[in-house]
Amino acid sequence: MGRLTTVGRPVNFFQVNPLAGGSALLEVNAGHTHYNGLQVEVRHRMTKGLLLQGSYVWSHATSNEFSNGIAGTFSELRNYNLDKGPSPYDIRHALKMNWIYELPFGPNVIS
Repeated sequence: MGRLTTVGRPVNFFQVNPLAGGSALLEVNAGHTHYNGLQVEVRHRMTKGLLLQGSYVWSHATSNEFSNGIAGTFSELRNYNLDKGPSPYDIRHALKMNWIYELPFGPNVIS
């Protein structure tokens, strides 16, 4: 190094990122999410005062952002799919039902 500085080369000629302490920072947008879903709805229209309706939703959301508990950290930078797991917002099953039954008495009863 002494000979290089006497020739006129800078002191940091062989240092990588001399102002950053020799470290490199990698910034990538590597977050991937996948969503699969199925919806089924069943209706029974109003007959004789009874209306029925029901729906079922199955879904599965996967992500590689929070699989190891820390956002944005990955176990291997070459293959982000190794960290894929269920998303924090993954709701697998949802079943909803409602009904209406009109009582057969009162002022507006149609026979």
